Amino acid sequence: MILPYHEFLKEIADFMEIKKAIYIPPFKGFPFGAVFLASSDEFELDLARIEKGTPFVSGREREAGILLEAPGREILRKFEEFAELDLSNYGTGVSEICSSVLRALGLAKGVEIVDGDELRISISNAGVDFCSSECRLIQCPICSSVLLAIAKATGELLAVEDLRAGEKIEIRARKLGGIEKWM
Repeated sequence: MILPYHEFLKEIADFMEIKKAIYIPPFKGFPFGAVFLASSDEFELDLARIEKGTPFVSGREREAGILLEAPGREILRKFEEFAELDLSNYGTGVSEICSSVLRALGLAKGVEIVDGDELRISISNAGVDFCSSECRLIQCPICSSVLLAIAKATGELLAVEDLRAGEKIEIRARKLGGIEKWM
């Protein structure tokens, strides 16, 4: 069911020469956060100029990209329903909530988050078979939901640096600071 949508996003990413996915915690018009698909590794993002309903962000090359509601936002809602709380400022302990809900939905067996100089996220036994290194640019709803939950729980934008799919999905992400830094 999600494969056609995922393939469509990958085609757009190829066409727009997307370099990096940036997960954004909730901000004006995006109560569950968003994902910015940057056309430059050295991107610039002015969240004060962004409006819902305007998916293409243009300007200088470093500002260009696509802004979308993250594919994992519906699963993020399930995380919050399960926990019976808003995940804002919950921290990286959100991995336990993600694990429980993804396991209950039959989408993955577990989520581990290691917070150091960078975030290392491990999703074990994901229930999709189309995950590959191409997902570094456009994440499936499972990976997207975890990244969105971490962005919301830490209050920081996250840049996906690497994604490797194998026995586990391994994601490396870098924290970029909170919303106020990007306004």
